Amino acid sequence: MEKENEDKKTNSIYVRLVITIVLAIFSVTMIISGMSIYAIGKCMNMVFAEGYNEIKYVIYSIEAVGYALVFLVAILFSVVTVMIAGRIVKPLNQLMKEEYELSNGDYEVDIKPSNIYEIDALGTAFVKMAESIKEHDHHQHMLAYRDSLTGLRNVTSYKSWTSRIEEEIKNSDTKFGIVVCDLNELKETNDNIGHEAGNSLICSAAQIISGVFKRSPVFRIGGDEFAVILKNRDYDEGNELINKLDRRCKNEFITAENKTIPVHIARGVAFYNSETDKSVVDVFNRADDLMYENKRNIKTGMK
Repeated sequence: MEKENEDKKTNSIYVRLVITIVLAIFSVTMIISGMSIYAIGKCMNMVFAEGYNEIKYVIYSIEAVGYALVFLVAILFSVVTVMIAGRIVKPLNQLMKEEYELSNGDYEVDIKPSNIYEIDALGTAFVKMAESIKEHDHHQHMLAYRDSLTGLRNVTSYKSWTSRIEEEIKNSDTKFGIVVCDLNELKETNDNIGHEAGNSLICSAAQIISGVFKRSPVFRIGGDEFAVILKNRDYDEGNELINKLDRRCKNEFITAENKTIPVHIARGVAFYNSETDKSVVDVFNRADDLMYENKRNIKTGMK
């Protein structure tokens, strides 16, 4: 790859050097020719200054040719300069456009290769920079909106989602539900077996909940507490999914320190009612109350 870039750089330098030399020789030749013809015309004009109108006409024609050659060289030089500038300015304008898109969060940079080595190298560096920024931004987003233990969305992400839903409540007739889940026996597991076993219990619960609510955003909003926002198909099938979650938890266990620990998840679900609910918090609170009721029922059944 490095050899290919070096060859491309060398070829680019040779091509531009040859073009520059040819243009310089051509321009100097044309200027000298024009000036020579102009000088000859002047000299002949001085010699025949006293008469011979026909000869003077020829002399004036020679002078005109000299002027024309000089003018032609100037035009040619201007055209070549504009062409060369265009080859440089066009890719630079593209870089400016991509920089603007990048500053607005669009990391899909599309820069065409350039025959000018320096411009091509600058474009390649720009693409690599965009990829690096994209990767860094993704990493920062993961840190800000993802739970490091389970990989689920975190409480910050939950607040962002509920803020958008609050706007929907104000501006339209929206449909959504909230599931609140709580992992039973986490404190006992941490105290009696260890936090590593407790973390395994949390991760197992996260996998079960996200496995049941595959089409919905799942959040870890506390140490042992999870939330799910139901919309669209999951909203319509909310109660069926709750039953599915209950069935899954009956047969889920983890093993730690040669002990089998059941994964018991208490849950409650509530659906937005435009007549009684003023905000997302109202829906959450009803789901939270139902979750605690289910939690008491589970503990009663365990006795």
